[in-house]
This record gives sequence, C-alpha cells and structure tokens, in this order.
Amino acid sequence: FFFGICFGAFQKFDSIVELLNLLYCMAALLEFAAFLYLRWRHPCWPRPYRVPLPLWGCCLLLLPTVLMTIVIIVLAGWRQKVTLLAVVLGSCILWPLLRLMKHNEWMEFNE
Repeated sequence: FFFGICFGAFQKFDSIVELLNLLYCMAALLEFAAFLYLRWRHPCWPRPYRVPLPLWGCCLLLLPTVLMTIVIIVLAGWRQKVTLLAVVLGSCILWPLLRLMKHNEWMEFNE
C-alpha cells in the first residue's frame, strides 16, 4: 500500500491508469489459467456454475480475451512493464515466504 502511494505520487495520471490496467490484465490471465487448469486436472469437482463446454471449447472461448490482454501488455510503456515485472517477481518471492511463515507458525493466520 505504501509503495503504491509513493509510486503514484511521482507519476502522471495516465501512467497510473495504464499500470492499473496492466495489473488487472495479469490478474485476469492468472484467473483464466486457473480456470483451465482446474477444468483439466479436476473435471468432476463440483462448481458454483456450469460452463457447458469441453476443455478445448473453453480454450477457444478464452482465446480472444487472452490475445487482447496480451496486446494491451505489449503496447504498454516500458516503465509500466518494469513495474509489472517487479510486482510479479515480488509476488513469486513473497508467496513461498508466506507459506514458510505459516508452516513455522511465525504469525497467526485466520482461515
């Protein structure tokens, strides 16, 4: 949160909007990947809603959205791409650290 405020204080409004769009695009790609992974690995799990397509149909359904999301990422400015890369790498570092903290009970977690 503090990093976001400090970063936003030195940027133009359109740069902040572009960065937020990139972060949303990465979140959407992650959701799409999770959807396809769960359809592939656990096709019989109960779900809150039904998508009446096989796996290849789901891939075709998501293909235009994924391509447009990739276009948005490619067309972004280099500062936003560097920031996006830093966020992704930081998340990849913090996730195992969080699991280690939970495993060793260094902090109390509400589940």
